[in-house]
Amino acid sequence: MNQPVTTLDAPAATAPVPVDPLAGRKDWAAISLLLVGGLFGVLQTTLKWFDSDDGSWVTGWGWYYNTDATGIGSIGASYAIMICALAGMVMLLVGIALIMRPTARRVLGTIGLVAGLVAVACALWWLTLGPLKVADAFKRGGIGWYLFLLAGLLGAIGGGKAKARRGLSFDKVSFMLVFLGLPLTIFIVFVVAPFLQAIYYSMTDWGGFSETMNFTGLDNYRKLVHDDTFLIALRNNIALGIVVPLVTIILALAIASMVTVGGPSTGPVRGLKASSFYRVVSFFPYCIPAIVIGLIWAQVYDPSAGILNAFLTGIGLDQFTNFAWLGEVSTAMPASMFVIIWGFVGFYAVLFVAAIKGIPSETYEAVRLDGAGRFRTAVSVTVPLIRDTVQTAYIYLGIAALDAFVYMQALNPFGGPNNSTLTMSQDLYNTAFRKGQFGYATAMGVTLAVVTLLFAALVFGINRLTGGGKAGEHA
Repeated sequence: MNQPVTTLDAPAATAPVPVDPLAGRKDWAAISLLLVGGLFGVLQTTLKWFDSDDGSWVTGWGWYYNTDATGIGSIGASYAIMICALAGMVMLLVGIALIMRPTARRVLGTIGLVAGLVAVACALWWLTLGPLKVADAFKRGGIGWYLFLLAGLLGAIGGGKAKARRGLSFDKVSFMLVFLGLPLTIFIVFVVAPFLQAIYYSMTDWGGFSETMNFTGLDNYRKLVHDDTFLIALRNNIALGIVVPLVTIILALAIASMVTVGGPSTGPVRGLKASSFYRVVSFFPYCIPAIVIGLIWAQVYDPSAGILNAFLTGIGLDQFTNFAWLGEVSTAMPASMFVIIWGFVGFYAVLFVAAIKGIPSETYEAVRLDGAGRFRTAVSVTVPLIRDTVQTAYIYLGIAALDAFVYMQALNPFGGPNNSTLTMSQDLYNTAFRKGQFGYATAMGVTLAVVTLLFAALVFGINRLTGGGKAGEHA
């Protein structure tokens, strides 16, 4: 008789503790980057690498020591030199510490990364508030500010490399420098820095062509709150941001639905006959430059020689004889909105056509079997399934409508009757180039940027609150 064989349960194996493969190993690439970056950050205080206002070359310490206590830009630039030098010393110490204590590379790498970012911030200060502006960055100023940027980038990359869990090969580092570091630097220098510079200009009384400016704080923004002309322009921009995107998207969706699924209710799902012709015709206005569209429609709306009044009076509507479409408060803004909508609707119709083409035809066939009509299909099927595309289109249209400078300047360069078509961009242009108040005009530009960002955030928020993005997931 066979006896059952009993076995004892083996003790559960414990999970191996992950071991850092670089623990205790010196990362010479990170150390070299930190040492070189720190050296550049320190050397700029002792070598004559800065071009002063009188044309002489001075050291960073000389610039700091001889700076007069006037002007936030010059004072900030001198302090930026010393802060960059301190950041360079920190990077040098971190590099030396990594040689002596490689096991603490995570903490030391974080410190080096922060020091590198501080050095980059010093370079940005020079380009935004300091004596060296973006337009002069490659013409004068010496190579001192280049050292700021180079020291910061080297220190940040070295600190990040030391902080990383896994080693970074030369290929990875070079890839990051070329495809991440370089584009990021260009973006910071030519996008972020000018925007920060504009914020500073908006808090000055700069006249646009003077070398001096006085810092006035928030006085320009307080002035905007009590500027009746600007408030009218703001109201007009809000009206454009609401009406133009809404009407354009409705018309574009209608055209897109007709040329894709608006054909016969039997047989395969297809659009109307000659749908390609309708698509080309609707897209044609978008191929015309905006300024040309504005000038053409300004002639169409001409009271005495415009073809619109000629057509209306030709069919017996004599009340439109010499009617000034852009000269009446009641019609100036609607007529201007129509021109903008006419110029945009074709492009977004083609955009929605591409999105609708991505919806499986079986979905529309199932809706047909359920007896849904074309309007019901568009509202309940098409729009939910291309909701993300509609959201993107609404944001782009809203941004274009909030600006609308080209269209409005071509139709009504002086803002229309009682400023009924004046936009913030037009008011900004008039304030800067006709009144010579660039500081105040820059405050208008910053306000316009904030309004645009709020508009985009509002659209994203409403889309999320109403369940945006879920329709495509459940389709």
